[in-house]
Amino acid sequence: MLGDLISFILARVEIDFRSELRMGEEVEVRTRCSRIGTKSFDLAHVISAAGGRVVAEAKSVLVSYDYERGESVPVPDELRMRLDAAV
Repeated sequence: MLGDLISFILARVEIDFRSELRMGEEVEVRTRCSRIGTKSFDLAHVISAAGGRVVAEAKSVLVSYDYERGESVPVPDELRMRLDAAV
């Protein structure tokens, strides 16, 4: 960990486009934690345009990571508690 920061690295992103989006349209991105593992967690994302029209759905996998050691580490308890509240 870098000081008191909780650090992680993006390991995977997948996205399914559902609807056309035009330049200048405003979007809303909603994100929630959908899974917490020992060293990683998943975030589910829904991107919507005006009127709630779903433009895309995505999933990202983030790994708790110690940059000084260059390796994955268990998800810190503080982050686990925050994510648990959102699952």
